[in-house]
Formats: sequence, structure tokens, C-alpha cells
Amino acid sequence: MKKQSSKLEDLPNEILLEFFQYFDACKLFQLFYNLNYRFNNLVKSFQPLKLIFPMELSTNNQINDQYLFPSFTHTLIVARAININLNRFHNIRCLKLECPLKRVIAQLNSHVLPYLEHLFISHLDTMTADNEWTSL
Repeated sequence: MKKQSSKLEDLPNEILLEFFQYFDACKLFQLFYNLNYRFNNLVKSFQPLKLIFPMELSTNNQINDQYLFPSFTHTLIVARAININLNRFHNIRCLKLECPLKRVIAQLNSHVLPYLEHLFISHLDTMTADNEWTSL
């Protein structure tokens, strides 16, 4: 009996796209982008692409450009006190901010995020005076 081997590349696009749902944008691009033409097109066309910035990303909580795929990212999850420039993420549909910095909150407007449909903000700084938040 002849042994038959299977490769990830042999799977149909529909199954690969289902598989891609389990990766955030960083991992998806690191693992599958630049493998071949087919995978490049699949990764770039994957619509529910999400990008997660955890607290451990860097010691000073600055975002390193090697992690950014702004034009492909539709969901952005930013962990506690990460400093991020939202101007680069014009295709964001869903934004989740945990303990956001005031400078990140100040960027929230329809000119910066024209396609934003869902916004989740948790743990706003309650020590900040109410008038400071309303002035943003």
C-alpha cells in the first residue's frame, strides 16, 4: 500500500480561511505571508483580520512597526496603557481598548477611524477629572 502524504498547501481555500481565524495578524503574517503567491493572496484577502497588542509587547509600551499590518487589520485589540497611533489603522471596524491612554482616546473620531462600527473601552482612568474626559 502506497503512503499518501498531505500538505497544508493541498487544502482548499475555504478550509484555510477557516483555519486563519485562529491567528492574530502578527502570527498570520509571520507564518503564512511570503510562502507563495496563493498564500499571500489568501492572507491579504482575509477579512476578519485582528491585531492584538499585549502589554508584554515592549518594555516602554511603544508599538514596533514590524507588528503593523494597518491596511489589512479590521479588529484592533490594544491592551493596558499601550501607546498607539490610530491614524495608521484606517480600515478598523472593531476597536477594543483596555485602560487606554488619554492620547489614544483623543484620537477617536470619524476622520481617523471612518469605518469604525464597534468600540469597546474598559477601565477608564477614574482618577481623571470628569471635565478632562469630556474635553476630548
